[in-house]
Amino acid sequence: MKRYAWLCGALLLLGTAGCTIRYSRAIDSVAPASGRRVSTSSTGLQILQIEVNDTASAASLVNQLRAGCKSLKNVEVDYRTMGILIVDIPKLTVSADCD
Repeated sequence: MKRYAWLCGALLLLGTAGCTIRYSRAIDSVAPASGRRVSTSSTGLQILQIEVNDTASAASLVNQLRAGCKSLKNVEVDYRTMGILIVDIPKLTVSADCD
């Protein structure tokens, strides 16, 4: 009975623990900050590595930012995924200086 209680406790701890992995990259030359900083993001959902809701592409997010700006500088793409047991929640964020 004690082993069963330990096993249930361990599974409960694993179920509440999560892991976040971050990948970030500047896709534009780094110049002095000018204008205002704008950003947009997209969040998805994966269960058992099957995409239920996919994130938007970085190109479409850059186009969204470009629509409201004359030019973009210092563009950064940040991709994070948080995993909790069988569920992954990816998030893609694009930020840039808007002139």
